[in-house]
Amino acid sequence: MKTTIIFDLDGTLLYTIEDIRDSVNQTLTKFNLPTITEKQTLSFVGSGARYLIEKASKVEDKEKLDKIFDYYVELQQNNKNEKTKLYDGLDELLKKLKKDGFKIAILSNKPDDVTKVVYNQLLSKYNFDFVMGNIIGLFKPKPDKSCVEYCLKNLNSTAEETIYVGDSDVDMLTAIGSNIDEIGVLWGYRPKKALENAGAKRFAENAKQLEELIYKLAL
Repeated sequence: MKTTIIFDLDGTLLYTIEDIRDSVNQTLTKFNLPTITEKQTLSFVGSGARYLIEKASKVEDKEKLDKIFDYYVELQQNNKNEKTKLYDGLDELLKKLKKDGFKIAILSNKPDDVTKVVYNQLLSKYNFDFVMGNIIGLFKPKPDKSCVEYCLKNLNSTAEETIYVGDSDVDMLTAIGSNIDEIGVLWGYRPKKALENAGAKRFAENAKQLEELIYKLAL
């Protein structure tokens, strides 16, 4: 029986790409670097903020890259996320999952502090049981399973009791590598083919389909 649902954040629960792009470009402008497009931003997200800034800035010098990254993280910690929004239908689904006794969690590759800022601004009313971003120096970003194991330990759940919901190949690799049943959502930042190539077998085109898949697996 399934008792626990772990959600990715960006592209799964929340449409965030415009706010991410704006923060990246504000950072790049600060350091006199060329800005990037929304399409480029989409291609760079998913593997953590450090990877995003490395790709966006094209800076190879570690000391300079550290400064750029730190500036970006500070911006994100103070971001009002005015363009960010919950995807259609997920308000009802999250409320239903909590009402029906599921434990729900967020596991993101955003820096942990930034993940919690976004959660407190936009998702705290759903009373997630555990929220975690990438804790640099403690865990490698997804798809490394150490962060999943830590999440499950805090939830007092097992892999067998858990469903992982995400929008990217990284998310699908995370789930499969952790022996967790996966559901790939198709409204996010990666095409279906990328998720299939990562091994995903279940897909939801909208919140209703996601609900049906979750409850089918939960039986």
